[in-house]
Amino acid sequence: MDFGIVTEACLVGSISELDKNPGPEEIRNRYHEVIAEAVLADELGFDVWGTSEQHFYAPVCTIASGEIFLATVAARTKNIKLRTAISLLPFHQPARLAEQIATLDLLSRGRIEFGSGKGNSTRTAGGFGIDVRETDARYNEVMEILIRAWNQDEFSYDGKFYQIPPRRLCPKMSQRPHPPLWYAAIAPSSHTKAGRMGMGLLTLAAGVDLRQLEKRVKLYQDAIRNPEPFSDVVNDRTSVFILAHCAETTERARVEAAQPILAWLKSVIDLYETTMKAAGNDLDFTRTREITSNFDQLDQTDNVLVGDPETLIRKIARYRSIGIGEIFFRMEGLPHDQVMNSIRLIGEHVIPHFKNGLN
Repeated sequence: MDFGIVTEACLVGSISELDKNPGPEEIRNRYHEVIAEAVLADELGFDVWGTSEQHFYAPVCTIASGEIFLATVAARTKNIKLRTAISLLPFHQPARLAEQIATLDLLSRGRIEFGSGKGNSTRTAGGFGIDVRETDARYNEVMEILIRAWNQDEFSYDGKFYQIPPRRLCPKMSQRPHPPLWYAAIAPSSHTKAGRMGMGLLTLAAGVDLRQLEKRVKLYQDAIRNPEPFSDVVNDRTSVFILAHCAETTERARVEAAQPILAWLKSVIDLYETTMKAAGNDLDFTRTREITSNFDQLDQTDNVLVGDPETLIRKIARYRSIGIGEIFFRMEGLPHDQVMNSIRLIGEHVIPHFKNGLN
């Protein structure tokens, strides 16, 4: 298995802090902590580190410019892959984004991976003056342009949302024809879409039990057998975004992680409920809130990875058994020293167990 860390530079440690308005100094400090966490992950043999692009969603998520973050981390690290996880395509000018990712690829010496999604938040779409109902179509046009810009000596595009006359991209990628492509999937249908597009699957465990997750992974695996990709290159890999924390004892890990995990889950449910209602879908989130507000249940069903190294090894083995090839840890909302300790324990004990065939 592969192991990665995804960050949102979260400033929330408890549910009472969800409405907190962080100042620039607080965000600056967290940004530099995040960079230190990435450097440690590189030193300890993690496979990938990524940033989640979000807008207008502080203090839960404070990274809006993931490409700048990745460039900084590229300069401080040597081996770890660097992934946009994800880049929200409908909110980018595609030619500009193509240039930025190509530049990152060169600066990192070919360590960039490109994860993308359409973005389903009315808060974000509204902030950019975009109708959320257009995000699927906008995503498709941006991806088509990116592939053309990266692969063709001269590219052009004439679509509904974007028109680009013949141009030559500079710089070009060092990875040919382009970095590995990933797609962020939440609904079951988007797992099928990821497979049809021939992209790696970025799925999530939050609020999804392992039986549901296994079914969604199966949808992806069925679809990717006969893909209709934007590119000739198919990335047949599966990654799960999962809330995690490791400490010397399981009791300590649970005490440290429970509040930050519940706070993040509440913020996500609030966001999706607002988005669904804005789109005219009056869905009942009562059951979802019950599940995601009970930390003991989340822990007992392995919906989160919290515990000592042996506990994480046992839990991760279950994910591997249903076809997950990469664990993408989210370890945030805790004090920086606790996050660093969690990274250290996973790097020294959990990763070697799976990499060295100790299971």
